[in-house]
Amino acid sequence: MLAKYDMYKNQPSHELINDDSVRMTNLNAIRAVFTNDLALMSKVFYDKKHISTLNATISPDVNLTALDFLAMRNQTKMLEMIIAPEISIELHETYDTLRQNIYTQRTEISPEFMDKVDTGMCSERTFGFKVAAVQMSRGNKQGNNAFIQDVISKESNIHNYVKGNQFIENLLASPLTTKDTLLAIHRNVPGFNKLLYPKISFAI
Repeated sequence: MLAKYDMYKNQPSHELINDDSVRMTNLNAIRAVFTNDLALMSKVFYDKKHISTLNATISPDVNLTALDFLAMRNQTKMLEMIIAPEISIELHETYDTLRQNIYTQRTEISPEFMDKVDTGMCSERTFGFKVAAVQMSRGNKQGNNAFIQDVISKESNIHNYVKGNQFIENLLASPLTTKDTLLAIHRNVPGFNKLLYPKISFAI
């Protein structure tokens, strides 16, 4: 999946690529970050039918989401568009509730119904060390990804994710992070500064 994503991640197109599956389509958020495409990110943000989460990780072994990349690359305009979106508020509605609905009330990823086919285990004596069991169905479907975990999605509520340890530590560890990015998050995520201060020693 990631290999196919790499083929078009840098295409400067405003169109949402709805290619294979919901998992694949979710990666348009990261594509929008890499191309700095506000129009595409807007489509990703408001398309609740094809995008199941705004916070999918780029791959199983690179555990970063569009939010992580936006913060570490100091793309504050796009970052603020996600954490403080413009929403039309009707009577008897609140901004926080509508924003949370955009984050969480989305299409779901279809479950996998294919049963695994265990190929068995090799004795330790065969290679001199233990060998992981390989599931045949996953191997046929995913190639090398059969040996690693599936692409996962982080906390779907963006504000909760921004307040999490991983996001803050990645933000502070990046040599590219600027004061403007920290201020943008501080302005739009209540309580962020209280979580940030204890983590500053992590980056020093």
